[in-house]
Amino acid sequence: MEQSKKLKSTAIIEEEEEEDAIDEETYRKNHSVCLICGGTPCDWTNYKDEVIFQMELYITNCCLVSEEELTQRRIRKVGYKTFTMEKYGFLGQGNRVKVPDCVTFEIRKLYPEEDSDEYMGYKPY
Repeated sequence: MEQSKKLKSTAIIEEEEEEDAIDEETYRKNHSVCLICGGTPCDWTNYKDEVIFQMELYITNCCLVSEEELTQRRIRKVGYKTFTMEKYGFLGQGNRVKVPDCVTFEIRKLYPEEDSDEYMGYKPY
């Protein structure tokens, strides 16, 4: 009888600890200041799961281009486009927004330029 009470109380404590961990993670996600762009909350933290998913999906299902055409640059562009669609929705042809530095930094870290450290950067036109 006492052992079953201990098991029940241990299970309740573990559930409460999980709830606290989830709440703390949610709080950090929604209230942390980005060290790169200064945004609160950080755009990369909010959208990284979908951006990474779409980049990996592009790599996996990319049957329209050859191996030579599947470049790090092309994968990064998928990430930038995914972020923009997730945050702002469809902007229309020719309407551009600058991707925050934190998002650009993390995408470049995941898929760095193969031959050099030179990147295209944001083009406002």
